[in-house]
Amino acid sequence: MECMCGKKMKEAQVEFAGFKLKGFKCGCGEEALSPADVELVRQLKHEPIKARRVAHSLVITLPKPLAEIADIREGDMLNWTISGNQLIVQKKVLG
Repeated sequence: MECMCGKKMKEAQVEFAGFKLKGFKCGCGEEALSPADVELVRQLKHEPIKARRVAHSLVITLPKPLAEIADIREGDMLNWTISGNQLIVQKKVLG
């Protein structure tokens, strides 16, 4: 993909609205994302996720598009932390 400055952009992770998406970056600092990915993030940010009870625990499910953006698959281990009133869930990096 060519940048507006004329240089070739390289594939990279680009942050948008707190999500890390696949995109392109140029040495001049310009970034590009897929318009479809941007629209998907906008929709997901306003879609509530309901907590449900299973036995003595509460569970939440991730919508498929959100799981795809976060690169979370069945069987992945997740770490969580609490910051203020926010629950932060991250994919555990093995290694």
